[in-house]
Amino acid sequence: MRFIFQSLWEPILTKPIPLQVLVVFLLVIFIGPFFTLRFLPWATVIILQIALLFAKLIGSSLLFFDYQITQRIRKNEGKPPKIVYTLGYFLGDSVGLVESLKGKAKDLSKEIKRVPCLLPQKKWYALPLVILPIWFIGPYIGLSGLIKSNVTNWCSLEHWIMAGEWRPSELTCHYPSSSPRWDASLKTKEYESKRNIKKYTKEIKAQPNSQIYYKRGNAYLDIENIEAAFKDYTASLQIAKYAPAYVGRGNIYQKKGDKDAAFKEYSNAVNIDPKYAPAYVGRGDVYQKKGDKDAALQEYRKAIQIDSKNGLAYARIGNLYYINFGNRKAAIKEFDKAANIFLNSGQTDSYNEVISILDKLKKYYFLFTKGNKTRVAQWFLYKEACEAGKHSGVYSENGVGGLLYPSQCGKNNSNLARYKFVDDKGYKKCKGEVEMDYVGGKDKIMTRWKVQETVPGYECTTIGKEHELEMYREERKFD
Repeated sequence: MRFIFQSLWEPILTKPIPLQVLVVFLLVIFIGPFFTLRFLPWATVIILQIALLFAKLIGSSLLFFDYQITQRIRKNEGKPPKIVYTLGYFLGDSVGLVESLKGKAKDLSKEIKRVPCLLPQKKWYALPLVILPIWFIGPYIGLSGLIKSNVTNWCSLEHWIMAGEWRPSELTCHYPSSSPRWDASLKTKEYESKRNIKKYTKEIKAQPNSQIYYKRGNAYLDIENIEAAFKDYTASLQIAKYAPAYVGRGNIYQKKGDKDAAFKEYSNAVNIDPKYAPAYVGRGDVYQKKGDKDAALQEYRKAIQIDSKNGLAYARIGNLYYINFGNRKAAIKEFDKAANIFLNSGQTDSYNEVISILDKLKKYYFLFTKGNKTRVAQWFLYKEACEAGKHSGVYSENGVGGLLYPSQCGKNNSNLARYKFVDDKGYKKCKGEVEMDYVGGKDKIMTRWKVQETVPGYECTTIGKEHELEMYREERKFD
């Protein structure tokens, strides 16, 4: 029965609760009366008619055999037993009764078609117009407690339908005054993982083995239950030395920020199975986080040598080229390989993620003044440049040019971006600060350039000078 509810709930699973309530309410007030007053009686009558048809066939068949037996006995100049006559009379009456009931069922079916299938009180159809606004204005009129209680019950209903447990989701249940940990679009992933956990738990009770513990650990990790996942990976290793379980534990240590413990787990996996590519990807991740980009690249390459269809390794190399080496063209090439592998292997989520990265990589923002005297090319997003500790773009003006570095990592205002600029062209080279004010819109930006000091070894004659430039921004694509 819950499978039917799941199929019905799937189309509205990712919709906001107010929309879910509206859809369910409309279905109830429109389809509910039709189902209870028209469809259910009609289906009952149909089943009754089918049963009566079978009853008539059985009764008629038995009556025919009774007649044949009687004729055979008479043909042999015998007298049929009284029970034969009694049975014949009974079967004849039964067939007649069945025929009579069939007629009544047919009349009842005609009556059902004349039953109204809409609510007699039309005011019920306007109820959503009264209920739904309360969701949005309730917190402002002192009804937040009532709304939260109803939301808890609604989320519990959804969780029971999709996962078999009556409790609100800790990941995607959404209250008006707070945002969920997960976006609603991830509900399908959440409930699929929870159903898998129940399935693997049954298999473990029946016959525990290392692989099932590992699979349940992955399912726990998918819903961010890190402690339960680590426990299952450990249980897997207690049964057998299983390389994927070591990698699972390494991934959890990485999430906790313990790079050394993570590297040890990945190395344990390599020692057990030198041909297990994800272990090398994990070690590459640790090297990348430690800032050793060459060692990270080497580990990712090892993973590809073992498994040329490892899309994650290609994606990691692409990220390494982009963030750490600053080689955009090489990064695009590697991400393209990863996207093709994910697409051909049916890994839709990973494919979409890589395509999103490629879309950003294949374009950049170009800022220019009227007359094109001053130009700025923004290669990297502010956050990405901060994470990589590198310049985010270049600028040029009258033969002078240089690099822009983000100067407020972790504190960047969405409407005001601050950079340090360093000249690297021209015989006079200066250093300073530039502010880019996006308050007027994303396509028209007010910039303020402040010269603060000279580049060591060169001369700067404009220290202390400031000037404002109105610049225009357009999106461009790499050739």
